[in-house]
Amino acid sequence: MLAITFVISVVVQRTLPLRLLIVQSLVYFTPAYLFGIYCSLNKANVYSFFRAKEYLFLIPFLVILLAQTQLGIVGNNNKSFFSYEGIDFLLPQKIFLCLFLMVWLHRFEGFNNKYILLLAKTSFAIYFLHGYVLKLLYILKEQLGIEQFTQPILAFIIGLILLVSISMLFAILIKSILKINHRI
Repeated sequence: MLAITFVISVVVQRTLPLRLLIVQSLVYFTPAYLFGIYCSLNKANVYSFFRAKEYLFLIPFLVILLAQTQLGIVGNNNKSFFSYEGIDFLLPQKIFLCLFLMVWLHRFEGFNNKYILLLAKTSFAIYFLHGYVLKLLYILKEQLGIEQFTQPILAFIIGLILLVSISMLFAILIKSILKINHRI
């Protein structure tokens, strides 16, 4: 069932921006949810089988990333539900990245760091907030008249740190305002 929904998903792709097509989003994201559930239920097997073999996930992630770069594919592939506009590279790329991070980060589970713990506690909220924060950062970039960066890797790192930090701050602020007592 996972393989079938995955194939359908890469053909359906994401819904167009500013259009709330729930059925298309359900079809697109279902294999990611199912895969996450599968990995969660079988994490001991995944950890033991792929221990010290994280590169098996990093290499396909990088190959897909390079292919996207060479083909000029930037950002999400968005389209109408019943039109065919090729295959979505983003979903398999992110699946490989998630698997790499899952296996690689497992070795740090016993590591105790207050910043990593804060990131872990706010990660669910960051997932939902990051799109809005990203839009805010794009608006700020336009308002400040910031053009293309001469160092794209440095710009990516700075942007990532800003995106995660601001999303985390919003999550903490929302929790304190609403007086939520459980994980963010």
